[in-house]
Amino acid sequence: MKNIREFFWPLLDKATTQAIEDYTMADIIIQDENLDKALDQIQKIYDAESVRSSSIESKSSLFIGTLSVVTTIVLAVTTTLINNNDFSFALFFIIISLLALVIYMVRTIWFSIKVLERKGFHLMFFKDYLISDPKGLYTKNIIVKLINKTNKNIEAINGKVNNMAMAQEYFKRSLAVFIIYSGLLVVFFIQKFSTNINDKVINLINSIYLSSVALIFICTLCIVSIMINIILLKKIKKKRTN
Repeated sequence: MKNIREFFWPLLDKATTQAIEDYTMADIIIQDENLDKALDQIQKIYDAESVRSSSIESKSSLFIGTLSVVTTIVLAVTTTLINNNDFSFALFFIIISLLALVIYMVRTIWFSIKVLERKGFHLMFFKDYLISDPKGLYTKNIIVKLINKTNKNIEAINGKVNNMAMAQEYFKRSLAVFIIYSGLLVVFFIQKFSTNINDKVINLINSIYLSSVALIFICTLCIVSIMINIILLKKIKKKRTN
């Protein structure tokens, strides 16, 4: 049952909150000659987390912009069809697919907006670097601050990642429904087109008027044509037997 619900309506699992441990100078047990290497690697991790947050927010903004345009176009097309056509089963299924499409798009935009929500993001600023410690203690102090700020940022960034994953799930479902919606539009227009063609053919046949002389002439031509074909068939058979 859960798999069926997840197929149509995925939900975000509740994440277990992990206690964030604050590092202190005593936790930095690196040899002095390796402090610069450790600082460089920890700085790269801090920068990578910042880039990860920015890329997620960029994807979210792209989703919002794309779906806003698509929703506007789909609603305009469907409204035009409803206003200009009588009720039919094809139109009914188009409306149902439109409803599902709008719901999935709204959910996608909802989770995309949650990605863009302001959350506590800890940055290294001027005052974090302007300290008067000796070289070894200074490097350890910067390392501690980078580690603690990175750990505090991870929870906020993971929340953005989870919301982005949900936005992608609903975006995939909205694409599937959009394909169904487009197929129903094609069926609807084929149905309308075939109905118009049939009406035109029937009207054309009804508009044809043949006089009695023309009708006799056409019948005579048909009889003569049949007789000629019968004679030719007999001659062909005789040649084959000879």
